Amino acid sequence: MRALFDLEGQLTSETDVVVIGGGIVGLATAFYLARRGRAVTVLERRTFGWEASGRTAAGVRQQGRDLRELTLAMAAVEVWGTLDQELAGHTGYRRDGNVFVAMSRDEMPQLEERALRERALGLGVEMLTAAQLRARVPAISDRCAGGKYCPTDGIAEPTLVMPSLARAVERAGGRLLAGTEALDFAVEDHRVVSIVTDGVEVRPRVTVLAAGPWTPLLAMRLGVALPIAPVRSQLMRTGPTGPVCKEFLISRELGVYCRPASGGAMLIGGECMRGEADPRAARENALRRISACIPALEGVPIERMWSGLLDVTPDEVAMIGPLPGFRDCFVAAGFSGHGFCLGPGVGRLVAEWIVDGKPSLSLHALSPDRFGTQATHAG
Repeated sequence: MRALFDLEGQLTSETDVVVIGGGIVGLATAFYLARRGRAVTVLERRTFGWEASGRTAAGVRQQGRDLRELTLAMAAVEVWGTLDQELAGHTGYRRDGNVFVAMSRDEMPQLEERALRERALGLGVEMLTAAQLRARVPAISDRCAGGKYCPTDGIAEPTLVMPSLARAVERAGGRLLAGTEALDFAVEDHRVVSIVTDGVEVRPRVTVLAAGPWTPLLAMRLGVALPIAPVRSQLMRTGPTGPVCKEFLISRELGVYCRPASGGAMLIGGECMRGEADPRAARENALRRISACIPALEGVPIERMWSGLLDVTPDEVAMIGPLPGFRDCFVAAGFSGHGFCLGPGVGRLVAEWIVDGKPSLSLHALSPDRFGTQATHAG
């Protein structure tokens, strides 16, 4: 990385790779690039991990994925298994399992069909009868008919993950620029050759757009329309509840999930809270639904509630790959609420793509051009 001044006296910086976005995907990409000897600069308009990566329930889940995403999730879980050692830090990662709960017998055939497909791709999952589910999760409601259990799924702690990643990037030689927004681009011969910020001009050889729901705004400045929409998601933390479960529990029928948190609390969220403008209505709706699954959570006090923005694609599967119409410009966005688990694995694969010319795992099914995205102009 080389810093200099242009003819007008503005500070400029030349670097191998610029990553725009300081969430888990952007930082992981920067970390693995720096480890491979690339000069890398990360631009983050606020602070690292401030947006969705720091506001998530932090499930590290393989089961229940779109099948196009499953092998990527399995590869990411392998990375999570050694991430503390790689980062020389703490992530709070643990494999206590994930359970998809069937609230009625009608759901069981759907879970069984999904289990067959997941096993065919190499994921170990177990079907649980109602009695087996209650033996594993004694607090579960008697009305639950069973479930599907993945023992290699787990959780991590974003308050540990994000600082550990940021420190690891810097130790590996990467440059982190917080409070630095990418404002405009200069393009030559279908390549981004300059990125103007409010503090410095950066001249990269390769650019990675990993800014979550702000990625389509960046792409639009480059003349490319990416079908990624911002969706408001909410999460809440209860007061101490005592032991309820150690697994991450999900009910698709109810559109709600819960997982244990520090201090004997529980985190509660889900589809039922997405897009709800009234926080009180979202809270009451989620509590009613989760108590149908876990009666012990009925009427539990809520200590804190917060929201964030998800970057959602039309098929709710990420976009990873070259930006249509451009050379040496990659997209890693549109994770639709799945990015925390996938982040370290995606970061390693994007780094491989940039350094080696291709990733070690095919990402063709996640290509940004699968929606027919076209560049209106590429410079």
